[in-house]
This record gives sequence, C-alpha cells and structure tokens, in this order.
Amino acid sequence: MMECESCARHCADMLRKGEAKHEKTLGTCADCGDICGVAAKVVARRGPMATTICEACAAVCDRCASACEGFPADEHMKRC
Repeated sequence: MMECESCARHCADMLRKGEAKHEKTLGTCADCGDICGVAAKVVARRGPMATTICEACAAVCDRCASACEGFPADEHMKRC
C-alpha cells in the first residue's frame, strides 16, 4: 500500500512536469494502494470476505506492476 501511494505521488509529480504518459499509472497506483489498504483491514479483523478481497488485491497488484513496468528507466516505478 505504501509503495503504491508513493508511486502515485511520483506519477502526479511527473504529470506536473508535463509527462502525460504517467496519467494512467497515477490512477492504477492510487487504486492499488486503496485496495491494498482495504485488504489489510479486512484481513486484520478476520472478516468473512478476506479471501475475496485478497484475490482482488492480488489481481490489482498484478495490473499495477504491469503498468509500472512500462517505465523501465524510472527507478521509482521499478520499486512499485
């Protein structure tokens, strides 16, 4: 969650610098961070939907990783 939030901020900074190609990853990283946060909360309280949210979280993380891999020269995106 924290890495995705950080990467979303990085993408926002890149957008402000005129790097329009970061628009999609800004949304992807922000969504991923939110879903990871919800998953952590549901798992922590042993909620009945823990398996479902974790499956969704894994799918979103895969999509986020794929989007960030589109920027191989960007060290921040590599970490995400």
